[in-house]
Amino acid sequence: MHQQFIPPLNTIRIFLAVCIYTLSLPLLNASPSLSESGLSDLWLPELEQLKVEIESELQALAHISLNSGIGAVGYRSPSYAEADHLEWVQVDLQADSPIDTIFIVPTLWRDTTGFVSDAFPAHFTVSIGTEGDAVGRVVYEYNSDSDVFTGISPLQIPLAGEPISWIRVAATRLSPRALDDRYVFQISDIMAFEGDVDRALRKPVTTSSREYESRARNAMALVDGILPYLINSGSSQQSRAYVSPVAIGDKPSITIDLLEEYSVSGVRLHGADQSDTVPTTHAGEFGMPIHFILQSSNSADFADATLLLEAHLNSIFEIGPFVSWNFPEQSARYIRLTALEPYIYDGKVQGTRLAFAEIEVLQDGLNIATNKSVLANFELSRNGHTVSALTDGLNIYGEILPQRQWLGELVRRHELESTLHQVKAELSERYARQKVLLRWAIIAAVCLLLLIVFTIPYNRMLSYRKEVRIRERIAANLHDELGANLHAIGMLGDVAERSINAPQRLIESVRRIRKLTERTGAAARHCTNMLEAESICEDVVLEIEQDAQRLLSDYEVRLHIEGKAHLHALPRRKRLDLYLFFKECLTNINRHAMATRVYIRIIAKKESVIVSIIDNGCGHLEDIPKSLSRRARFMRATLKHKQVKPSGTHIQLKLDLAKFRLFKR
Repeated sequence: MHQQFIPPLNTIRIFLAVCIYTLSLPLLNASPSLSESGLSDLWLPELEQLKVEIESELQALAHISLNSGIGAVGYRSPSYAEADHLEWVQVDLQADSPIDTIFIVPTLWRDTTGFVSDAFPAHFTVSIGTEGDAVGRVVYEYNSDSDVFTGISPLQIPLAGEPISWIRVAATRLSPRALDDRYVFQISDIMAFEGDVDRALRKPVTTSSREYESRARNAMALVDGILPYLINSGSSQQSRAYVSPVAIGDKPSITIDLLEEYSVSGVRLHGADQSDTVPTTHAGEFGMPIHFILQSSNSADFADATLLLEAHLNSIFEIGPFVSWNFPEQSARYIRLTALEPYIYDGKVQGTRLAFAEIEVLQDGLNIATNKSVLANFELSRNGHTVSALTDGLNIYGEILPQRQWLGELVRRHELESTLHQVKAELSERYARQKVLLRWAIIAAVCLLLLIVFTIPYNRMLSYRKEVRIRERIAANLHDELGANLHAIGMLGDVAERSINAPQRLIESVRRIRKLTERTGAAARHCTNMLEAESICEDVVLEIEQDAQRLLSDYEVRLHIEGKAHLHALPRRKRLDLYLFFKECLTNINRHAMATRVYIRIIAKKESVIVSIIDNGCGHLEDIPKSLSRRARFMRATLKHKQVKPSGTHIQLKLDLAKFRLFKR
């Protein structure tokens, strides 16, 4: 009998479990350390997709590039030894304006690792109000203990767009400055946007104290529009600044033709990219006029010229990467900038000179001079600096963005970079855990492979043992059931022969022979698995009693059974084996013992079944018959035998039911 190799069920289960476990490793969502960020709720592929999306969005945002050189820093209060002091600044907008966004820019400090925010207040409020309302209402409150720090990027505060005339920033808990760890209230700029127009630009500022003001740190530096950042959009298009020749006259002028009339309300002058190298090759005021006027007109000869602005830039602390002014709206086509005191270049050749990266003419805060034609009253440069660079909308970093959009992108970049840092940390932690789990999965797979290699010969051995046991059980069934039945048929035949003159006894013998032949036929049909024979051993107690009467009809028999309910509760396999064992014992007595008396005692309990059979036969049994030992082995029972005096044999079988339940197969 040959059987196909089939791995054990437990081996298959282990193999499937390891496969599922290994395939699910990329999706494992082990508990991370950043649960408060919400990243713990994301699967690994979602985290990786989030990282890709953030990096893609960051590529389209303006970069935080910092100004260098000399310039205004912002406002700083007196210093204190303790943090709890009230310091405030208030910007008077001079008219009710529907402000929708406020930006507060921190003062920056260069430490050993790079640039950081310096003495940004630990707790402050932002209040707004209208003229006649000195108290106003708080629209924003910052607390460093609970709020996310802005780092070096601006702090953006959205508003509902209601008309206000003043903004107050009041700090109640200060932070230590990096210089000496004394506590100060310090910020760089305050901007209040109505759409794209900064309504706080160059407006009056009052503060809680001014005794420590200087040219670099003063109240008006909060609203001068000079920021610690450079406009770096990171776009591919770039442009060099326009630099005029030297000695261009005492009052050089530049005229921009807008090609049609616009309502202009501001101007922004971008310096000549003084931060393209470190250190810079020239000071920030290079090419910037000290005193200039801005005029508008609807005719090319400026016959109807209107003065829009007159500005004095008295020191380098009033000049930055770009300087801005607002003025009342004026309808005009032509805009002319005239330098009344132009920049004096002091090189090999000395003389007046102008230099700008861009001149933006603003309508509602947006540049309307992009790609417009430019004229000048002096000879244009011949050194490669074209005058069209003044209105190409570009600087050396790329596109010049509208100021509000640019600041919003800086805020967004800070938010995304903070989230990206958390995402990368989370991914690193999960990848580390994944490596550990993958290592264990590989070890488990190797162990499983070794187990499978070992299981093949082991399973073959088990198959062979099972085949042998099946053969033994078939042989035992044939011997114990069919053999006993045939022996019983033979005995009944003898009885029938002796009853030839007793018709009633003859008929009874023939009837019993007929019943035994039917039973023998059923046993023969199911000799490989007698559990399928429904007619055999349904009532084990009745079968035992009938066989004792049938096989030992010529003997003096005493049969005692205790715990019949426990016998009926036995599994059918155990009942059948127990019955066949009992039947084989009686057959052996009938064949070999030459006894006259047989005593049978069966005690069934919840924990065990004990079968004792004693005869008064010849008692020459030295070894337990193989058929009995084999059936006892099938039941995993203990079998004993001994001689009794003066003659006879005692066979005892003990079936431990507790052990059977524990090792049930």
